[in-house]
Amino acid sequence: INAEYMGAHAESHGMTLPAVALAFSFLPKCVTHITIGCKKAEQVTSNLELLGKRVPPELWKQAREQGLLPEWVPTP
Repeated sequence: INAEYMGAHAESHGMTLPAVALAFSFLPKCVTHITIGCKKAEQVTSNLELLGKRVPPELWKQAREQGLLPEWVPTP
């Protein structure tokens, strides 16, 4: 996945790349936990805020249609 294109796609849906990336990590049904790295204490708070962002299903659909996500990647 190209981060530059996915970032632009995320922004076109009012999202940020970090928010979409965190949501992406939970797409497979087998994932129940993820670990998020932080260099600064402030990042803990901002990362927690990102976890609460709902990614519009249309974002995933269009990402697949634009070739940003392969067919085998699970989406909602």
